[in-house]
Amino acid sequence: MNTDVKLKLPLTTVLIKNLMLFGVLTILLNLLVKLRPQLISPNLWYSIALFGYIVCTSGIIYCQSHNMPMFRLDKDEFGNMFISEYFMKQQRSQYAGEGYIASILCTLISLCFLCFVRAEVFFSPLNSTNKMYLLVVLLILGYSGVQAFLACYREKSPWYRNAFFPPHDYVRGPLMRDQGNNI
Repeated sequence: MNTDVKLKLPLTTVLIKNLMLFGVLTILLNLLVKLRPQLISPNLWYSIALFGYIVCTSGIIYCQSHNMPMFRLDKDEFGNMFISEYFMKQQRSQYAGEGYIASILCTLISLCFLCFVRAEVFFSPLNSTNKMYLLVVLLILGYSGVQAFLACYREKSPWYRNAFFPPHDYVRGPLMRDQGNNI
């Protein structure tokens, strides 16, 4: 015994739904045709790629699947909320905000060094003196960004103390000076 009742819509309802569908599709198609010059712009797609890189490298999947808060919030003695911790101290977990901080910082550092390397192409209308000032500013910004990223990493991993310079007890001089590492 078949108890399923088939729903039969009146012709006017089907016609109205189809007209609405084709109307929306027509509007979208006309919008795409009118926006075509902007949609084929490389700058737009580069911006979309940068935004996608920031979102994808921020750890959004982990944060969404583990329902992580943006930052650690606490209350002061007056009951006001404030951010007490930006970076979670555990290695295998993170706040949602710290991933965005790290990915935005990486992107900005990369853009500084990209502009530094491609200065001849990007800043060709500038004279050589202004270009040199801009290169110095980009180099300082890139170096400062790397140091800020290292500070964020050291906040997350306090055991990490790798430095560019040798330790204070390092003996400088020729190889004949015994530093404990020659044969």
